[in-house]
Amino acid sequence: IAEIDADLAQLKTELKKITEDAKNTRAAADKATLQRNSERAEVVTSIVRYKDAQRLLKAAAAALQRVYKASKGGSALLQDGAPPNKVQYERSDMGAGVIGILEIAIQDFFQLQG
Repeated sequence: IAEIDADLAQLKTELKKITEDAKNTRAAADKATLQRNSERAEVVTSIVRYKDAQRLLKAAAAALQRVYKASKGGSALLQDGAPPNKVQYERSDMGAGVIGILEIAIQDFFQLQG
C-alpha cells in the first residue's frame, strides 16, 4: 500500500506539472495569436496605403506625361480662349526623369504590397 501511495503522489505531482504546462502553453498561444492579429492589421493597413500610393503616383505620372507631351505641341497647358500672350512650359528632359522616378516608386510600392 505504501508503494501505491508513493505512485499516486508521484502521479498527482506529474498531473499538476502537466496541467500547469498546458496552461502556460495556452497562454503563450493566446499571446502569439494577439501578436499575429496585430501584425496582420498592420500589414493590411500598409497594403491599403501602398495601393493608394500607387494610384496617386500613377495619376501624377499621367498628369506629368500630359503636360510634357502637350508642351511639345503647346496646347494642353492653355485654356480655351486664352489671350495670345499665354504662358507655355518648355519641354525638358527633366520631365522624363521625374516621370521615371514616379514609375520606379510605383513599382516599389507594387513589390511591397506583394
